[in-house]
Amino acid sequence: MASKDKANDESPLSASEVAERFDKSPKGKIPKDLQSMLLPEPKPYKYKGIDAERDSQSDATPTAPMIPKWFGVSALPCREKPLIPPRVLLNGKDLRPLTVFNPEDRRIYNDISYPWGTICKVLTSSGSGSGVIVGPRHVLTASHVVDWSSNGAGTVEVHRSGGSVRAVTARVWFYTKVTGSVGWFELDEDYAVLVTADRIGDLFGWIGTHV
Repeated sequence: MASKDKANDESPLSASEVAERFDKSPKGKIPKDLQSMLLPEPKPYKYKGIDAERDSQSDATPTAPMIPKWFGVSALPCREKPLIPPRVLLNGKDLRPLTVFNPEDRRIYNDISYPWGTICKVLTSSGSGSGVIVGPRHVLTASHVVDWSSNGAGTVEVHRSGGSVRAVTARVWFYTKVTGSVGWFELDEDYAVLVTADRIGDLFGWIGTHV
């Protein structure tokens, strides 16, 4: 009997055969005209905890708000153009939301005027959450939004929701590392301040702080 042709053998590959075919080291360098398409690798952020005696260590001077003149000020955000919601069927019938109760007053807005332009979307490797710019490089968010499991090896990005401006976080100030669901004893400690590498507040303004 003739032996099987290994090249035409359609049987499943063993682990060693898979490694032999696909585990190959890179050959050469990326061409210069293609390197510009790659984003620079952000540096890991650093943690800075605040102990129980933080009141005696912190500066009690409040941070005044900064209102940018180039975006103006608006008491109410401009509404986004209404979108036609997609039709969702279940067993041939329209599926209605099960957790939204009347009156339904939620709305989508797209407004970069102050203070609405200070609202941010915080992105981590574990998900996303909301935040607000409170200083030139400072974004206040919830502690449970930060990906503490990365132990500083990951990054946190902050950008205005729906915008194209993005700033990478360099440090994270926290009081308690809150993970998972927030317990009742962690509600008053579920906050963190992201210190961004770029002064994102200079563009959109900031809300300020008060002790």
